Amino acid sequence: MLFLAMVLGAVLGYLHVRKRNIRSDKNRRLIEIPGDASVLIILMLMFFIEFFIHYAFEAHLAITRLDFFKMLSVILSGTVSGISIGRNTTYFIKYRKSESIKLIARARGLQ
Repeated sequence: MLFLAMVLGAVLGYLHVRKRNIRSDKNRRLIEIPGDASVLIILMLMFFIEFFIHYAFEAHLAITRLDFFKMLSVILSGTVSGISIGRNTTYFIKYRKSESIKLIARARGLQ
């Protein structure tokens, strides 16, 4: 079930970023991706899900004895992890296929 949830998440991650354009500088190993709030939302969602699951088990909440909760925990964890895998894999493939142009490293330490 975890594997299927991760595959579903990977497909959702792919669908989320498939039409985005990237720019890359392969000589300096830089990639420029369009920014939006979705990464923040996904990270917050991952934190909330994992926090609640672990809290429920550690607090011995009655819901943790239900098979439905255990299955839902696995499905949600797998899906959210798969979204990250799908997004990153899609960006990596786009990076490999993209034309290299000169990008300026804006963060300190990348120059």
